Amino acid sequence: MKKLLMMMVFLGIIATCYGNTLVYTSDSGYKYYDDKTYADPSSNTGTYVGTFKNGKREGVWKTYYGDGNLQWEATFKNGKVEGVSNEYYESGKLKDETTFKNNESEGVLKEYYESGKLKSESNFKNDKNGKREGAEKQYYESGNLKGELETTFKNGKVEITIKGYFESGKLELEGTFKNNKLEGWVRCYTEDGIYAGRVYYVNGIIYKSKKEYEDSLKDE
Repeated sequence: MKKLLMMMVFLGIIATCYGNTLVYTSDSGYKYYDDKTYADPSSNTGTYVGTFKNGKREGVWKTYYGDGNLQWEATFKNGKVEGVSNEYYESGKLKDETTFKNNESEGVLKEYYESGKLKSESNFKNDKNGKREGAEKQYYESGNLKGELETTFKNGKVEITIKGYFESGKLELEGTFKNNKLEGWVRCYTEDGIYAGRVYYVNGIIYKSKKEYEDSLKDE
């Protein structure tokens, strides 16, 4: 019995020496340990550099991939991200850069292909009621415009106007999202610029026409 107790104490001392005690879990599910390692929600692991103040992240934080390359860096104030946050591909190339204000992304956000070409660019503003408005452009790796999104609020509900483009630059489709679901007419075009037709959406459900939707209500 004494030998067993001694072994347990010995193992406890080893665990204490080598750390690996969970000290913090982020809102996104990252787990940080006292030996300066972390694990993401997919169980990928790496290391980090950063400090805590009163149980919250404070100052400059950086995480690194398992091979030692920089993965992410941001600055915290009282546990909240402030300023520019950068994320990197494992190759070391910049993946995205986001501006934060009081832990909410606001202002310019840019995403990049691993080749370094711009993938998307957006600029959003949050009001005091948490409503988010702004515009986003997406690009093919060739640099040609792929899509445009504009977010506004109407009657207290979010509305997103979208346009999609062929890589040639010709308009492919246009429509509107309301509360994250397609709503109303979505118009489609061929790459030759010819109008190809339209479909009607209600709360994300597709109908061949507005009449088909109205007829479906009569059947209820």
